Amino acid sequence: MRLLALNQLRDIAIVIPVYEASTELRALINQLIDVGAQLIYVVDDGSRHYPAADVLEGLLDHRVKLFNHERNRGKGRALKTGLEQVIVNGAAHLKGVITVDADGQHLIADVLTVAEEALADPEKVVVGSRKFAADRVPLRSRFGNALTRLIFKVATGTAVKDTQSGLRFLPTDRLEMICRIPGERYEFELQMLAELANQGIAIEQPEISTTYVDGNKSSHFRPLVDSARVYAVFVRYCAVSLTSAIVDLLIFAILINASSSVINATYIARACSASFNFYGNRRFAFRSNQQKYSVTTQASLYVVLAFLSASISAALLQLINDLNTFSLVMAKAGIDISLFFLNFATQKLLIFRSNRVSR
Repeated sequence: MRLLALNQLRDIAIVIPVYEASTELRALINQLIDVGAQLIYVVDDGSRHYPAADVLEGLLDHRVKLFNHERNRGKGRALKTGLEQVIVNGAAHLKGVITVDADGQHLIADVLTVAEEALADPEKVVVGSRKFAADRVPLRSRFGNALTRLIFKVATGTAVKDTQSGLRFLPTDRLEMICRIPGERYEFELQMLAELANQGIAIEQPEISTTYVDGNKSSHFRPLVDSARVYAVFVRYCAVSLTSAIVDLLIFAILINASSSVINATYIARACSASFNFYGNRRFAFRSNQQKYSVTTQASLYVVLAFLSASISAALLQLINDLNTFSLVMAKAGIDISLFFLNFATQKLLIFRSNRVSR
């Protein structure tokens, strides 16, 4: 078993971001060295009270290297610093990098599980996936992962069982691309998965232990602030869509009272709200300085999407057009909510796709 571990970690670098180091960090590195890790990069993200240098005193050598941020810049930035150091110091002889959290949540057996899966096909990304059904999992972790999993599936079409897992294998030839992905804090890990999924890169998801130290008290993830960063694009999209929906419903209600044609009312209302929605999504929700397509192409694709959405909505409403005005408006709202997630995924992945990241 020990010989197998030595072979697994020989060609893989370990990157550990840390903020306010604890004794778990020293224990983790001792265990990594014990199973044969040859290259460990620790990035202290501006710790003030418990710097990693104090915890790692006597451990720093040719295998364990420490890099410090002068101020706290976020977990995403710490991960990028570690990956950049791997690149700068020569990654050609490595199969890739395994990122590991510093708080004791990842067991050595889990690191070896991810390494074994990675070495079977070093071109794939590997994400260690925890089970979230257990009662011992903190509520905020269960809820956060369930919500992110749903949004991620809708946005990318890829099912990832543990979007918040920090235990990941990243192939060497993907490191430079990953370092260019936007995000400096916790949102970076989700952005990374989204970009990998968008590029069609395979993501293996072996099961790992579900371990929380003291109810996950050591985690610096702030549910409200950091979730807002993670879901920023989706939140902005919701804001634009809500405003557009109000415009759409108001115009529909006015027209349906003045005309007996559900079809005409639906298309006219959608044309007005779609114009507002396109501008709001392009300039606010999916804002980017380097979008893949021109405004003309985006507008053309958006018109096709809006037409298809309106057609589906109108066809379904036509089936129930004998209802009164209030019931028709409520039915239309329900249908449009059903189309909401499909439209989000199409706009994010196709129409307003960013062109900033490439391999």
